Amino acid sequence: MTQGHSQSQSVNQVYSTKVNFTGSALTEVKCGNLPAGLNIQVVNGECVISGIPTQSGKYSPSITIKNPSGSVTKNLSLAVFGISGASIPEGTTGKKYKGSITVTGIKAGSWSILNGDLPPGLTFSNGKISGKPTQYGSFDFTVKVSAKFIPLIQLSRQNH
Repeated sequence: MTQGHSQSQSVNQVYSTKVNFTGSALTEVKCGNLPAGLNIQVVNGECVISGIPTQSGKYSPSITIKNPSGSVTKNLSLAVFGISGASIPEGTTGKKYKGSITVTGIKAGSWSILNGDLPPGLTFSNGKISGKPTQYGSFDFTVKVSAKFIPLIQLSRQNH
């Protein structure tokens, strides 16, 4: 059995991946320490992990597969992350503003605005939005966060 790389997934988002292995078709698969909401099963002779994870964190599921040639156990690495913009308050033109976006389940690496714009007068750095907005309106933007296990996390937020 081979697993090419660590996997990452967002909380409350549909997830499905195949665990690769060598040899003949699987006849049985068992797994311990999967994140809540995920399950493992044999589908058309292949090992499939799927579901909707409900808790963020780093997991190391141990998978044992059986086929006519015998069995093998493999430890995998799976990170489930959550992202929240709940602490982004509404702003008022000309008044000092402070808000933040947080990531749970992983250590955030670099942050950036992927597309769109913050209101004029505001800046974004390491998940923090601050400054004094100088223009009233609705501003759409997408934030990008990079981390060790997760190449890209995106959050779209509409600001007023």
